[in-house]
Amino acid sequence: MKKVQLLYFILIPFLLIAQDSIPSIKFEALKTNYKDFIIIDNEIYSITKGDSLVIWDIKTNTINGIKSNINTIAKSHKNRLVATTTKGQVLEFINDNNWKQKDTFKGEAFSTFITSKNKTLILSNRGIYLDKKLFYPKGRNRIYNSRHRSTDTITKYLRKPSLSYLDKENRLWLTYDRGEFGQYTWFFDINKKTFFEEEYLDINSHLTYKEEKKWNKEHDYKKAVIDTFPTKIKLIHNELIYKFPAQIPIHNGVKGIAEDKNGKIFISQSTHHFFISGGISIYSKTKFLDFYNSISIDYILEHTEREIVRNNKKVTVKKLVEYLGPVTYNPYNDSMYYYSNKGFFKIIEKGKKFSKELIFKPILFWKGGLPHSVGSQMAVKKFEFIDEKRFVFLTNLNGLGYYNGHKIKYYR
Repeated sequence: MKKVQLLYFILIPFLLIAQDSIPSIKFEALKTNYKDFIIIDNEIYSITKGDSLVIWDIKTNTINGIKSNINTIAKSHKNRLVATTTKGQVLEFINDNNWKQKDTFKGEAFSTFITSKNKTLILSNRGIYLDKKLFYPKGRNRIYNSRHRSTDTITKYLRKPSLSYLDKENRLWLTYDRGEFGQYTWFFDINKKTFFEEEYLDINSHLTYKEEKKWNKEHDYKKAVIDTFPTKIKLIHNELIYKFPAQIPIHNGVKGIAEDKNGKIFISQSTHHFFISGGISIYSKTKFLDFYNSISIDYILEHTEREIVRNNKKVTVKKLVEYLGPVTYNPYNDSMYYYSNKGFFKIIEKGKKFSKELIFKPILFWKGGLPHSVGSQMAVKKFEFIDEKRFVFLTNLNGLGYYNGHKIKYYR
């Protein structure tokens, strides 16, 4: 056990050393940590890891209310708080301590979303509850399997996603991070009320490594794939575009998904298993219906370089040293931001070139222990802007952070 601990601390010293670039202050009324939050006016509505709603006032730095047995929250189009309870109730917060029950559902809620039509969608262990109906994937698959058996019935449960996101096309993304074993992504189409999985277009998956190597020497792989999937791939001006959900640029565990005002989807992904892998991709609609292109902007991330000898030649090898967390869109200045172990950054776009600007690097606690890899849990899970500069961020072990443009306030 001591050898494992020693190896762990050798592998991730960069996560344990941090230098804060701005002052901070702590308010520890409850000394607890949180799993989600939303912002309404000057209040942060947060859910503790023990399923209690705590309302923090960022002006007075005090708690304005606490309600137990609340496990998910969302903000309606009317700027009202919608919540689910551990007892299967759907509530709307009116004022002070007044709540209105809107509905009931079966199961344990994972997340709550508000659709483009201002309807409440509940993602739970029993499926998706919408319009007073429960929807779930058909047949046996990786995300909907039996967990409990009895002599009379088989109850199926939906696996909890690592991250879920409702996009502007009314598609709910369900991403599952499997660490060193990869990832997989499913979707729920709100309009069609159907589940479906991402598609990987491959014509050689049935071949052995040697057979595939030989085949690739004798054939034009790109042309062969296009010929095999003519309805799902187009070659436009020497650029391949794919019909959703084929070839979505996700290769590691998804840590964040965000859209700008033009519908461009930014995806941050990372895996920490002995070393770091990951990147940031931009997934954009084209003029062809349901066809998307993608680009990588990994070059803006921090890498180290070293020379190695390969085939008797010196080759420069780059190694990623940024462990990526969430990405978010700031509608107040039409910009994208992301978090990594190196701090909070603004992504700057000029023409077709991208760069980044450090906002600040907070001092945060990091915790080891991941279900499918050897590495650290992400220290920041989510952040959301209040205006051009101010934002609130959700940490794993430091409570809620509020950056007011000059300093950080931590609420626990």
